[in-house]
Amino acid sequence: MAERLKDTFGTVYRTLAFNFRTLALFEILYRAFGVLIIFPLVRWLFLLSIDVYGLPYVTNALLVDYLTHPTTVLFVLVILVVFSIYILIEMVHLSVLFRLSKQGRKVPLGALLRLSFARIVRPLRRAHVVAVLLPLLFFVLVETLQVAGVAATVSLPPYLTQYIEEELWLRLLTLGLLVGFFVLFIEFGHLLQVYILGREKDGSYRVVRRLIRGRRLRIAGEFALLNVVINLILYAFYLLLILLASGFSLVTFGQDLALGVLLTVLYVFYVIVGIVAALTIVPINYALAFEWYDRGRERHGIPEETPLNPELKPLRGVSRRWLKRAAVLGGVFLLVANFFTVLGVIAEERSPVAALNDPDIIAHRGASWDAPENTLAAVELAMEQRADWIEFDVHETADGEAVVLHDYTLGRTTDDEGNRRVEDVTLEEIRELDAGSWFDPAFEGEPVPTLEEVFELTAGETKLYVELKPDKPSLTETTVELIETYEMEEDAKVMSFHRDTLRDVKTLNEEIDTVLLMATFFGDFSSVVRAPDFDHFAIEKHFLLTNDHYIDRVQSEGKTVQAWTVNSQRMLANVTDAGVDGIITDRPVLAREIAYSQRTSDFLDELLDRLFDRD
Repeated sequence: MAERLKDTFGTVYRTLAFNFRTLALFEILYRAFGVLIIFPLVRWLFLLSIDVYGLPYVTNALLVDYLTHPTTVLFVLVILVVFSIYILIEMVHLSVLFRLSKQGRKVPLGALLRLSFARIVRPLRRAHVVAVLLPLLFFVLVETLQVAGVAATVSLPPYLTQYIEEELWLRLLTLGLLVGFFVLFIEFGHLLQVYILGREKDGSYRVVRRLIRGRRLRIAGEFALLNVVINLILYAFYLLLILLASGFSLVTFGQDLALGVLLTVLYVFYVIVGIVAALTIVPINYALAFEWYDRGRERHGIPEETPLNPELKPLRGVSRRWLKRAAVLGGVFLLVANFFTVLGVIAEERSPVAALNDPDIIAHRGASWDAPENTLAAVELAMEQRADWIEFDVHETADGEAVVLHDYTLGRTTDDEGNRRVEDVTLEEIRELDAGSWFDPAFEGEPVPTLEEVFELTAGETKLYVELKPDKPSLTETTVELIETYEMEEDAKVMSFHRDTLRDVKTLNEEIDTVLLMATFFGDFSSVVRAPDFDHFAIEKHFLLTNDHYIDRVQSEGKTVQAWTVNSQRMLANVTDAGVDGIITDRPVLAREIAYSQRTSDFLDELLDRLFDRD
């Protein structure tokens, strides 16, 4: 048994290695073609399915309904057909390349493409629907299942796991499909090679039955063993990346920030492993399937397939030179256009599906857990702690200057013994106050900053939530003017409990996003959500969790909902599970660790606990 396995896998290795340079070039270029052409097409179909569904944003509560909607099912089928044909074309090239390798013939990439081109339509012409289904079956088993080990390091959202756990039929259906796909793969895994390389007069299914007779258990065992090994290698590679990144994060950012930084880039590592898997899993498994086909063909005396030297005839009346030029120019145009599409997708902050988004971490009054609130020190520390956004409060002084303070009076956060009201003192008087020593003597002498000073510090470096405390038209005008002066229309949102203030902001500059703050609510919430003056909502955490349907209602309008102010580990986990778009917190480092840990498995979470001290 061991000798047979050694012989089989040795032959597979030699098949892959003989024309390895051509194989590697083809896989890299074909994956690039997939990213630049197939991916934008699939993405367009995906976005179109959401548009046809009738909502700008698929919330967590609507995810199952969206996935089971008839139009979504139809779009999924179209996407699967497109993807299956993409895999089929790859398999045709691999079949030709492996046959030439088995014959001991070196082949450059150009010759491979020419030889394979003539055979692309063969399986579609001979098998039609079956030729489309078989590559998809192959992909489900050797691509999706192969990354299961690495995918196990990512947890499904709680609402999905709960749904799966509650629905026995769904678990049984999933298990049944996997088992059924595996059986179908064993029964029909050779069929593609027969369609691609076999003689036209051979009865394809009859040939396959002869090839697998008495060999089903052996084929299943070899397939399982090969993919267990691949899975272990991918899993080890993923963990190695995590360990290397952990050491780098500790050295570069220190213990306090390292875990948050690492959790932020875990998805990047997953993508890296996915790219490695995409480049290796299909050719390795297809080489094994090709070896099964070849040995079965030789054992049963099935004749060699037709020669691999077809002559391609040029189209009548068309110059081959001009045809090539047109094809090259068209290809370059598509690649360039779709390259920028891919870059745009990478730069997108939010997916139209809530389940694919992580909550933004918004530093409340700066990093106010570790520095005096609403000071430049707190703002700088929040940037160091990699907060996605920084929130702070703004008041107006007696001489019309916008200053960063939360309270209407000065006594709590400065050394003003008279506890005067902000609106009753001038900027010059406020400059004389100490806004840091109340928090810690280390911050003695920290001044109350102006709004412009915060903009000078943060413009182009981070994004801001600016909360206007009093409902004063002059303060609103000053804030809008500064946002425009520092060109922060896309990087600054204006918050307020006062609806009129936000309406004034929209009147002055409709490009600036507004955020309505809510501690409680009575009345028709839907009418408020639909109001054009409010782009987003920030809702008190306890009220929001008690009325978690508000999250779905806001998101279904294409707007976002933030929870405030969330500091405890338990509450951070709760609002993350609820599906909020942002978390306003005094503790941005802890918030990121808890929020991002919700998407990691128990095993990976325990590993990170051993590597980092979360306390």
